[in-house]
Amino acid sequence: MLWYRTVIRMNTAHGTHRSLKTWLREWYRSLKGGEPVPEAADRLSEYVSNRPNLPLVDWVSGVRQAVRSDSEVAGFVFDFLAGRGVPVGSVRPDDRLEEDLHLTEVLRQDWADDFQVDFAKHFGVFRLFRSGPRIVTVAELVSFVQLELDDWRSNPKQG
Repeated sequence: MLWYRTVIRMNTAHGTHRSLKTWLREWYRSLKGGEPVPEAADRLSEYVSNRPNLPLVDWVSGVRQAVRSDSEVAGFVFDFLAGRGVPVGSVRPDDRLEEDLHLTEVLRQDWADDFQVDFAKHFGVFRLFRSGPRIVTVAELVSFVQLELDDWRSNPKQG
């Protein structure tokens, strides 16, 4: 009997069973960063549905009132999120990336890697982000990018 035809049932956390093939497919997806979860986009849309959709200039102004950042940095975060379908004009600086916006599910589990690649392309800073504090809110994300950019500008040979 071929191993891939053998159906092995495995208990999951929910007490249901799944085949080895299904488990391997899910494991492989987790290595690739997973795929967006459609229900998460619906939750995000519902979360921001009662808010006005601010244009880029007003959104950047609101973020800059919350944290010190260049307009270019706040605009970069806006463009990154908007380019992936997030209704970012309705997102506020104090919104939490995971608990409120569900970014890991809306985008992909490895959205932070895409963010770093886009950062490198946009600003010409080709180095890995240093590990820092856990980033919880949109404002903290903008602030972190600003700090990374400022650090690189003050010592470009470092990274």
